[in-house]
Order: sequence, then structure tokens, then C-alpha cells
Amino acid sequence: MANLFDDILNNLDKERSGGQGQGFEYGTHTVAIGLAEAKTDAKGRDIIKVTVMDPNDNDKTAEATLWFHSAGGAKMSVDKVLRLIVHNVDESKKPKVKELGEKIFASITDFAKARDAALTLINEKLIGKEAYLAVNPSGNYTTSKYGDLWYYPAEPQSNTRSSKVAGEPVPQAELPEDW
Repeated sequence: MANLFDDILNNLDKERSGGQGQGFEYGTHTVAIGLAEAKTDAKGRDIIKVTVMDPNDNDKTAEATLWFHSAGGAKMSVDKVLRLIVHNVDESKKPKVKELGEKIFASITDFAKARDAALTLINEKLIGKEAYLAVNPSGNYTTSKYGDLWYYPAEPQSNTRSSKVAGEPVPQAELPEDW
């Protein structure tokens, strides 16, 4: 029987630093959707993890999370899935996507059922299709294997926030990636 760590032990002599497959740099990247899985995060929230890849290098991957733990999260996630489909179809088929969305989501009130329906759409309509990944590495890292999935080339937000007190900016702590 193979050891759990054989793949790691057998590849220790291979260079990883700065190599391919190590994530995406800051910015917006055109990606292909590769895999979608329904999961529950560590806090018990319903999510879909979407694995995306560089269309020119399938080893260069990242994950994006679609949230289904609240009405706002579910609405934003369903909107993204349907708009990703719109982004990837011919002009003549775009009205059909709205009909499909109404047919599937009009009567859903349960977040877990919305997640399952969105997952089915991703796996049936979006695998291999184009999307955009907005990446903002945290800390001192120059790349990240996590990003936000979009249907247009959105710019990543800064991971620092500031407020103004008496007209002067007051920097606040860096926010975690999953905030």
C-alpha cells in the first residue's frame, strides 16, 4: 500500500519556488473553470469551491468560493453563475439563460438547494469555459491560489482598508482573505 506522503517525498528534489503552478500574481486573470464542488466550510456555511486554471497552463490553478450561507451571499453567487453562462454563450442564446435562471431559481428559498442548483449549472454549462479571477495576494506573498471569480475583468480590491478621522486617513488592520 502506498504511503500517504509518497507524492511529496518523491518530489522533494523538484524545484517549486517561482515555478509554474504556484498561483496567480496580483491582478485580474482570464481563467478556465475546471471543477466545482459543494462543501461546508469550517464554520458550517454552505459554499461552492470552484477550481480555475490558466488556459495555457493547467497546472497553474486557484480556488474561488461562492457563498450560500445568507440571502446576500446566495444572491451574489447565483448572479455570478448565471452571468458567467451569459458571458460564454452566443448573443442569440442570452435570453434563454434568463429563462433557465427563472425556471431553476424562482421558487427556491433554501440556501442549500440554491447551492445545489448552482453547482449543477456550473458542472453542466461552465466546465472549461472562460471566467476572470481577481487575485490579491496577502502578506508578503507575490502569488495566491485564491481569488474572486467574475464574469468580467474586475480589479481586485486592496486587502487594507482605511477610514478618515478628522480628515486624516487611519489605516486599519489587514483583512483575512475569507473576510
